[in-house]
Amino acid sequence: MSSGAGEAAARTRSRESGAGARRVSDRVDPITLEVVVEGLIAIVREMRATVIRASYSSVIWELDDFSCAIFDAQAQMI
Repeated sequence: MSSGAGEAAARTRSRESGAGARRVSDRVDPITLEVVVEGLIAIVREMRATVIRASYSSVIWELDDFSCAIFDAQAQMI
């Protein structure tokens, strides 16, 4: 392993071992995760249907040429 890769692994371990930092799999059971994921997918599908229904542009309602996404508070796409 190169020294760069070793340093990156060390940084990752130090971030994960910080106070209060835990892996997602330690906090959320698989069933809860699946329920949340399916809920988010349903939200995006509703967004898509609303955009198509409310659009005045033929590009949107005929060609489906648009995107929908959900972002968190740090502007990262969920």
